[in-house]
Amino acid sequence: MSSKAVFKMKITIVSLTLVIGTMLTILGAFIDITKPISIILLSFGATFTASAIISFIMLMSSLSDLKTNVHEIVTIIGDRLDLSCLSRFTLIESSQNIGLTNIYKNRTEALKSNNFSKIIQKEEDEIIIAGSSLVGLLQDRHFSHILEILKKRLKKETAITFMLIHPLFSYFRAEQEGFESEDIGKNIIKSLKLIKSELISINSLLVSVYLYHGTPTCFGIYTTNGMLINPYPYGHKAYDSICFEFSGNSYASNYFKKSHFLTHYKDRIQQINLLSDTVIGELETQLGTFAKKTREFDCFLINSAQ
Repeated sequence: MSSKAVFKMKITIVSLTLVIGTMLTILGAFIDITKPISIILLSFGATFTASAIISFIMLMSSLSDLKTNVHEIVTIIGDRLDLSCLSRFTLIESSQNIGLTNIYKNRTEALKSNNFSKIIQKEEDEIIIAGSSLVGLLQDRHFSHILEILKKRLKKETAITFMLIHPLFSYFRAEQEGFESEDIGKNIIKSLKLIKSELISINSLLVSVYLYHGTPTCFGIYTTNGMLINPYPYGHKAYDSICFEFSGNSYASNYFKKSHFLTHYKDRIQQINLLSDTVIGELETQLGTFAKKTREFDCFLINSAQ
């Protein structure tokens, strides 16, 4: 039997003893005090009550010893991991101060149905999604449930904003992630088409799309109930890297809302109207021309190095 079960059993016995003692005392008081039966009941009642009180004091004393033992165990674990108990508590406190509520090893883990997806699902005011191409969110089958959640939120009149990088600026991420110069740009345009067909078609007034003239630093999803941040490593895809979840209206959420999601650098953000029949076509033309020029430039650099 576990120590927890033993402790519960002892508490139960003490409680029963106290109840029996109280009942015997009350019963003895109702009977004529001069009768022997009354004296016997009062005597047994006092004995049971006293026994229960003493047992309770002993249990509390053992619980105090247990707290001391727990502290010793935590200290041993901290020593094994070369991390003091104070450091552990400091880490917890500092995480709480900035609103950190969870850490996931990658985006797939973070966006499972029982994790951050629940935060998106209950959001009623606004959802802001920032990334490079959003291929790992809107086009990956592992995240198909997210697209369905976004559709449901639109039908409930929740505003949704997307911020992707401009296709022409995706060139600066392509080589780092092992892609051809226009591959990420093509994925961006594919995501734009998907946003238009799957979301804007539901409620065009509640969907906003922005293109950022620069490369991303982290993928993120902001809601008033919580925020997910997924940093971009220099040499790999973001959705394979660590993710941090923060509570809503926390220091981190407020900071990133102001400085990352729809940043105040308005000269580097371009809002596009996907209801226009020409916008996506123009981006595809620009990307094709730019990709040709960058290939020529890459060849020039290679030949110059030789």
